[in-house]
Amino acid sequence: MRLLALETSHPVASLALLELARGGADAPRLMEVGWRQLTPRQRAAEALVPAIQQLLAHCAWNAGQLDLVCVATGPGSFTGLRIGVTTAKTLAYAAGAELAGVHTLAAIATRAEGIVPTDARLWTLLDAQRGQLFAACFGRGPDGALLESTVPATQLLTRDQWLR
Repeated sequence: MRLLALETSHPVASLALLELARGGADAPRLMEVGWRQLTPRQRAAEALVPAIQQLLAHCAWNAGQLDLVCVATGPGSFTGLRIGVTTAKTLAYAAGAELAGVHTLAAIATRAEGIVPTDARLWTLLDAQRGQLFAACFGRGPDGALLESTVPATQLLTRDQWLR
């Protein structure tokens, strides 16, 4: 399975091509094939599609070979998210690929699996500007995987509110 991942919720957009590798008795694993990060000067609206084309060409893939297009769904920059989701939906439709949205704070939380004790809560935060934070709290399910806890999925809090 070949997939393209788009992250446009932050001021600096990034994209990656990944391949799901299956090997004998080993569990499937995701392998990075290539990635690009736009520079802070590049606007996603102008540079995202050319960057996708360049990355596909660099990795000797074409859009028709994509099985899945994944895109960050936020929270984050409204304009960046709008550009990323629209690009992902259009590309997935044109390529005949599946489309999946990925919650930005959940993606950050999965990076902490294995280092956070199973009985601990994990908060992920992003700067929402104007003295506010996007925040989500995660716990662990019966299988040990990170899950959003009973705290509302994503909250917009001031720093002082979150610290309380």
